[in-house]
Parts: sequence; structure tokens; C-alpha cells
Amino acid sequence: MSQIEVCPELAGFALPVVYGVLSITTCSLMGKVFDFILFSRRNQNRIGVRYFVRGADDNGNVANNVETEQIVLYNGQIASHVNTRGSIPLYWSQRSNIQYKPFVKLFNKEQQKDVYLKHMQQQVALYGKNICVSLIDDKGKEKEICQSFTYIAGQQKLPAVKYIHFDFHKECSKMRWYNLDILMGKLKEDLDTFGYYFRDSTGAVRSTQSGVIRTNCIDCLDRTNVVQGLIARYVLTRQFREMGILGKNEEIAQTSQFEYIFKNRWQITVTVSLSSTRVPRP
Repeated sequence: MSQIEVCPELAGFALPVVYGVLSITTCSLMGKVFDFILFSRRNQNRIGVRYFVRGADDNGNVANNVETEQIVLYNGQIASHVNTRGSIPLYWSQRSNIQYKPFVKLFNKEQQKDVYLKHMQQQVALYGKNICVSLIDDKGKEKEICQSFTYIAGQQKLPAVKYIHFDFHKECSKMRWYNLDILMGKLKEDLDTFGYYFRDSTGAVRSTQSGVIRTNCIDCLDRTNVVQGLIARYVLTRQFREMGILGKNEEIAQTSQFEYIFKNRWQITVTVSLSSTRVPRP
């Protein structure tokens, strides 16, 4: 794409392709019919098989780097919000062996700060402000990388980046899912500040998004899915109210058919975009 931008005449000979998953579903909520769209786009850099490709490369590109855009179309109105996820932006590996969960190994330790800065500067250039949410364990096999990530993120004071660590397994063990409210409490003010894209039925753009929540665990799968789904649901409720799908103080009912569709599409769309990492055979 960058070559086409430099030399537009090449456009006639190139077909842009998005590596990702698109889901479009016509839904009904409170008697209102709308289109609910999820579009997960995987970064073309640092692609590879699970466990064999982790962390960052020398240019700051990370594995499992996906942006997911959630879009609602209703009565000529468009609302959109973007979440991002990506592997921990350090030099590390987790090569598979006969163990269920291989050890995490850090390397190039003297260059960890540099590669972290490269990655986060890229993210800021693309999305604006970033809230970097890490969900990894602070003990066991994830302890060393957790401590390194927390230390480096704390030392590199980037004005557009905030770092939050939330030990998902510790906080939510024994089915204590209500503890996720602690994390959401830390994120809601920034989510409200960042806003979302909204275009009304006249075509006027009423608001745009000025920052993203960047989430990671080790695989950027299960733990990350849960938290990104909570973030998406929080923003979606605000969008529904502004678009007139919900009333000012109404919530998305837990028993509604849309609730099932929302959870199902998030699980399938994001998981498929991340799990399709097999290297094609020659």
C-alpha cells in the first residue's frame, strides 16, 4: 500500500487485501433494527505460528497485532470504535515443548527499552493516546516478563501512553468476575475522553476517536477477549443511546437476543483472526 501511495499509477495492477475477519449482522434491540459490524484487521508484520513468534522485532512490530473496529449502522447514522491488541512489546520467546505452558524467556535485555519505545511510538502515531493494559500474571512463569514490562513502561514516560497492570487470573480466580469492575473503573474516564466516531443522519461528523485501549495477555486471546469485550460493550451502550436505539438510562439487557449475538461475534471474529497463524507449506 505504501508503494501505491508513492506511485498511484500502480493501483491498476495491485489488489489491496486485508488479513482479518469481517462479520456483518442485522440485529434488533428494543424494536430497533440496525447492522452490527465487527472487523478485525491483523497487522501484516510479525506473522507466524503460535508460540514460535512472540514479542517484538527490531522495528517494533509485535506478534498478534490486531485492531478490531466495532461499527453500528442505524437510520443513516454511523458509529465506530477501535480496540487494539498485540504481544508484549519486548524481546521474548516461548518456544513450545512437551509442557502444557512453556517458560517465557527474555533476551536482548539491554535493548528492551528501545524496542518498547519504537512500538509505542508507532501506536501513538497511528491511534493517538494509548492506554496499555497488561493482563499477565505477576507470579509463576509470567513473573519475569511481567516485572520487566511494568518496569520499562514505568521508566519510559511517554506523554501519550499510560500503563495499567491487572493480574487477570489472580483477580478473577474462583469465578470472581465482578473484580473486572475494578479494571473498568480505571478505564472509563479515558474511554469517555477518547470518545468514538459518530456521523449523524445528515452526514455531519459529530465526534471522532482520539485514543485506544491496547490490551495484551500472553497469547492475546482469552484474557484479552474478555476485557476487550467489556470495553466494546461499554462504548456500544453509549453509542446506542446517542443513536436512539436505547433510551438515555437504558442498558443492553443480559437476556436479549442481541447480547448473545454480541458475545458470539466478538468471540468468533477476534479468535479466528488470531488463531489463523499457520505458515503455508511450500
